[in-house]
Amino acid sequence: MNCEELKIGLHDYVDGAADDFVKREIDKHLRTCDKCFNEYKKIKIFRDKIKALPDLQEPSATIIQSLSSTLLEKSLQNTAIEEPKISIKKVKKESAQSDKNSKEKSTGLSKNSLHQSRLPSEITQAFAKTPRVNWLKIFLSLLPLLIIAGGYFYYDFQKNNAPWNIRIMEGQAAISGKLNHKNLLPQDASLFTHDSSRAIIQVPLTGNIQVLQNTLLILEKGKEGDNKIALNMGSITVENISDMPSLSIALKNSVIYDRAGKFSVNVDELENAQIFVERGFVEIIYSSVKYFVCEGYICDVLKDSGPGIPYRKDSSDSLKNEIKHFNNNAEDEKSLDKIISLAKIDAADALTLLALILKAPQIKRQEIFQEITNHFPPPPGIIRADIVNADKNALYLWWQEIEWQL
Repeated sequence: MNCEELKIGLHDYVDGAADDFVKREIDKHLRTCDKCFNEYKKIKIFRDKIKALPDLQEPSATIIQSLSSTLLEKSLQNTAIEEPKISIKKVKKESAQSDKNSKEKSTGLSKNSLHQSRLPSEITQAFAKTPRVNWLKIFLSLLPLLIIAGGYFYYDFQKNNAPWNIRIMEGQAAISGKLNHKNLLPQDASLFTHDSSRAIIQVPLTGNIQVLQNTLLILEKGKEGDNKIALNMGSITVENISDMPSLSIALKNSVIYDRAGKFSVNVDELENAQIFVERGFVEIIYSSVKYFVCEGYICDVLKDSGPGIPYRKDSSDSLKNEIKHFNNNAEDEKSLDKIISLAKIDAADALTLLALILKAPQIKRQEIFQEITNHFPPPPGIIRADIVNADKNALYLWWQEIEWQL
């Protein structure tokens, strides 16, 4: 199911009217498409807010008529322009005096004075021809837009969920540098856990973040459907209570998107990170490219080069060490060959080989394609050329197929 097909059934899906097949397809699409997921969140939250509103009654016709009449009367009073009254005799007298004084001046100045004496009459005529502004009509035409804008800002304001609750499990934790706090983490505030300290942050409608010792993070955005923290150093573990959580974790050069389950993130003193997915999967965005890490896999995210090749927690030490070496030396073809040789031993390492496609030269992709196909043939519609050319959509569909079977 693509984005356009999802739009057709999304409202029925939110209302619970979609059939089982459509529901499964939409569930599958929403797990990996940020654009559609955000649209789903907006519709669902808006429907929930509408249901929670009290019943509204339309004002009576008498009140509307009275209000319209009052606004019209005020409008006419404010826009009426009084025409200036000019005495003809006074104009003639001033004109004669001007002619007398002009004898000592140039002819050009005399003409200019005569023009000035006629100016008030011309201005009066111009104002008389100017149509009056109907402010009531303008107000009534803009009223629907004002109501919509006001409703949107109210709706958006209602989505704010900060500050977040914090539970100190052990030791002490400072919020924006202060130890004396109310165990609340406001937006734009930092949380720092000292030695031997642990805390748990409750993310509304999403889950919990366990913060281990010597960890520094910042709540960048606390909003329903768009929660975001920045992890500067230390370790956290995220565990969801929602099948469609809303949480992103900003690293030095990447962003991790929570896609349900349980995972941990560790950032060392060099600002390199390591992600381990215990349950479910996560998505990493680096330089507009998506990387997926599924259950049981570890991915090192380097500050200078982004996500490396993911590997199973239970992979051989030889494979793990070779991948770590390759992540820092992507041009080393011998290291690439060793990874292919070691990963093909166990079918469970197929996702490691699949991730290698994006890092390998095109001539090596042929070999990797064949090794994966020996255990997990590509889904219908995906051909060798798609993988050799590193088509991102084809790689994702094959990743889904393998991840589901594993």
